[in-house]
Amino acid sequence: MPGFSGAAVYFLGEDDRIYTASDVRLGHAQHARDTYVGGIEIGLLIQPAKQLARGLCLGTDLTASQDGRLGRGKGIKTVEQGQSTWQVEPIQERFRRPLLDQWNAAYSQAALPADARPAGWDFVFLKGTILGAVGPELLFQAITDVRPIRLAIENENESLYFRENLRMLSHAPGLRLELIARVNMQEPRIVSPLAVAPAEGDLHNNGPRLEIPRSLAGRICLGFDEIRRQFLLNAQASAVVLSAQGVQSEKENPLSSHRRRWIATMLSGFISQRPANTNMLVAETAGLNRSGFATGAALLDAFSRAHLDRGPTGTDTLLATAIYLRTCCYELAKSTATLGS
Repeated sequence: MPGFSGAAVYFLGEDDRIYTASDVRLGHAQHARDTYVGGIEIGLLIQPAKQLARGLCLGTDLTASQDGRLGRGKGIKTVEQGQSTWQVEPIQERFRRPLLDQWNAAYSQAALPADARPAGWDFVFLKGTILGAVGPELLFQAITDVRPIRLAIENENESLYFRENLRMLSHAPGLRLELIARVNMQEPRIVSPLAVAPAEGDLHNNGPRLEIPRSLAGRICLGFDEIRRQFLLNAQASAVVLSAQGVQSEKENPLSSHRRRWIATMLSGFISQRPANTNMLVAETAGLNRSGFATGAALLDAFSRAHLDRGPTGTDTLLATAIYLRTCCYELAKSTATLGS
């Protein structure tokens, strides 16, 4: 069964808000590539996503939804103003923002309903240096943080270049890049880069450099543009793989067992919380209370009794637990990530 696929283009407006135009529909992954080289509509303007993503546009009578999706009304007028660049001050200012401030901004939006979150709400703008590969991920040292960030693959589909492009970058430890990435809200020190550009000032550096064809306007959209070997100057012949022992692992979420019970209940119903598990439930509830998660302990206790009830009690418990776990997960992830920053 095909899922949804397509491409989205993000624009930074003069009001410092991010807007988006997209063509996403039911179909196979190939539709994403077709959209990238095909057309996305903004009013009377229809351009390939590849071109829109690198364009500088002036528009009048533009409309946008609450979450930043640009309208397609025929009254909209847009004029192309040539190619855009990341080196303009409004974008460079985002790269200079401390990572902690960017995390706080993302987490403040995460609590909103999905259709109220602004376009690009989970983006982080990072400037720094490639360190090498750890498994399928890259380690990246951002200049605004003391601990490395892990760069993960955004989409594993073979029709896209995410995996191959990260593999190519693993040949270039020391490469300085600017990147725009989507943050993993459950593990904010893992981000999925969407686009990269060489950091300005590296043109005469003897270390590795990313030299991008002029047609790509100075940046690579990692899912759609292939980083070819000739783009990487002074790179290593093979990938530089780092030991995972030097990478700080994340501590287990103290609510993990509660989350597993919630997932089991979603799949099997409250009958999965059998009386035979009473001793374990009592121990887990006591552990949550000792750790300061009194609300989590109360919800877990309600879980243990919900299979005896009839009516809305079980459903209310399930929904309340979902909200509680999501909120706590975000707060714990943010606090863990910021330690040592």
